[in-house]
Amino acid sequence: MRKGQDWAVYRPPHPALRNEGLNCLGAGEQSGALRTIYGRELNSYALVVISAGQGKVWGPDGMGSAAAVTAPACFWIPPSLKYGYGPGAEGWTEHWMVFSGATTSALQSLGVLHPESALHPKPLLDDQAITMFAFLDSALSKAGPAGDLRASALALLIISACMGWAARRINWCRVCATRHTAAFRWRRTQNL
Repeated sequence: MRKGQDWAVYRPPHPALRNEGLNCLGAGEQSGALRTIYGRELNSYALVVISAGQGKVWGPDGMGSAAAVTAPACFWIPPSLKYGYGPGAEGWTEHWMVFSGATTSALQSLGVLHPESALHPKPLLDDQAITMFAFLDSALSKAGPAGDLRASALALLIISACMGWAARRINWCRVCATRHTAAFRWRRTQNL
């Protein structure tokens, strides 16, 4: 785990998680007066958590539709949508992850990745999402299927925390991970 420094880790998708689960393709943290991103488009989903500072996020029609972001907050970005975001003059601290896989369809059905909520910042209801990024860094840095599976589970926990579900003290997180309705159960603890 890296304390007080910027980091980014990427990994290729695991075929089983792409076809039947959730792939965490990368994650990172950065702080300061960061460069503003304009007109970017991803091939996967992204979740951005702002833990300090403020800035703006906007959609495909440019800066005219900018929405204010004030920490602690989060927003998600769907694939194939042009977007931009960046901090104010004082900078901010951002944590991000990119993900794909069949589970994104289940998350859409559950209303988590609803198209109308894309690029709309919402207050972060559970600060555990921020803490879990350090564990996600470790999981993504671990080679092999164990790292893939751990990163997948942590990505789901971060999404859950950003939705405020963990804040409601749910002890078990049940997510349908396949089209065949197989479910994984993960015990929520501080020692992930």
